[in-house]
Amino acid sequence: MFSPSPNVNTKRGSSKGQTKKQTENIPPTDHTLEMLSEIKQLRAQVFKQNQEMGLLRQDLSELKEQLSSISQLSEKIQIFEHKITEQAAEINILRNSLKTTEVTINAQEQNYLRKEIEIAGIPEVESENPFHLALITAKKLGVDLQDSDIDFVHRAGPKQKSSGNKNHLPRTIVLRLLRQAKRDELVKAAKSRRNLTSENLVPGPASQVYVNERLTKNNRLLFRESRKRATQHSFRFCWIRNGHIFVRQAERKPAVQIKSYEDLDKTVGPMQHEIS
Repeated sequence: MFSPSPNVNTKRGSSKGQTKKQTENIPPTDHTLEMLSEIKQLRAQVFKQNQEMGLLRQDLSELKEQLSSISQLSEKIQIFEHKITEQAAEINILRNSLKTTEVTINAQEQNYLRKEIEIAGIPEVESENPFHLALITAKKLGVDLQDSDIDFVHRAGPKQKSSGNKNHLPRTIVLRLLRQAKRDELVKAAKSRRNLTSENLVPGPASQVYVNERLTKNNRLLFRESRKRATQHSFRFCWIRNGHIFVRQAERKPAVQIKSYEDLDKTVGPMQHEIS
């Protein structure tokens, strides 16, 4: 009879099954536990990094939206800047046009006054006759002035109440002639007789009387400023001729016409403020 060898496994099942079972029952070593711990930590780090990556993607998406908004805003700003530049150019054109129009209107107004003169310094008295005052003033200047030469004559501006102030100036007498030649004759005579007074014109103390061409308000202010600056910058001459303002620095120097405050700055010099 056949007898099994003592080294032969006579039980059902393979030896591999027993090996696996025996392996499962083997307690893990310290090295294995350490590796398992590191694997858990790595998994945790990967999970955390995945979360952070998600947040980064979200931030990147928001940043792209913001950049898109900034780009759109930059385009709008460029459009606004372009419009502002265009409007500034239009404003400059309108400003120059307005200035040209003002100069043209002032020239037309001055041309209308080419036959008029102003007689300043004659005291006002009750029941005076400006027409008669103009005639005797012309006579004192040595000019033959007839009624037929005069278009109109009156005191300029509303009558003011007497304040008793010695510095109170009488209103100017405006005289309009029918012919410019007669006006020029009166102006020329007044320049050669600078000592004209109100003596024998009206009762009371004599006062200095001035006869000048009549100017528009703009030209009058410009002439006043021109005389002031001429004094400040040592210009010897400043005068009016046919409604135009002229300055001359000295004898034998060329006469320069002043048409605007810009001309005054360039030709004479800037305004100097008085130091108090």
